[in-house]
Amino acid sequence: MKIIPAFETDRVKARRVTQGDLEELVSMYHNPEVMKTLGGVRSREQALDGLARMIKHWDDHGFGVWILEDKESGTFMGRAGLFNVHIDGADEIELMYGLLPEYWSKGIATEVAQEIIRIGFQELGLENITCFSLHENKASQRIMEKLGFTYEKNCVHADLPHVFYRLTKEQWEEKE
Repeated sequence: MKIIPAFETDRVKARRVTQGDLEELVSMYHNPEVMKTLGGVRSREQALDGLARMIKHWDDHGFGVWILEDKESGTFMGRAGLFNVHIDGADEIELMYGLLPEYWSKGIATEVAQEIIRIGFQELGLENITCFSLHENKASQRIMEKLGFTYEKNCVHADLPHVFYRLTKEQWEEKE
């Protein structure tokens, strides 16, 4: 499997997450506006545990979470990536993204997600990618639908009710 440690879009530089990203992730995970749709505010210890899982995921699978930075200023924008999850008794690969509020409603999540999906299907050879969100996170659901994901079911993840979407490589190729 090919490893893609970094990529760029029109407005974003993305790079593999590292231990040096802890402070930015802590600030994001302490932001109640961001975290209201990502399972709630997390402690520093939870952020450290999450970062360790992200780094281990890269080591184990050759892909994972990228840190997103503004291409012009280098400012931390958020994180996004592909991550193995076990949900409803099945192993899935999740497209996940989270941005700081100042980057919402600007098309950035969609821009980054499009490139991550391309990487997943063309570079990593994935056959399908899933995406899920809390029921009330309508903005994320609009992004999923814009990207071509289709609703599959309701599910529970992290003890919270979610809607679950899937995009197959075949669906993506038809759209492209």
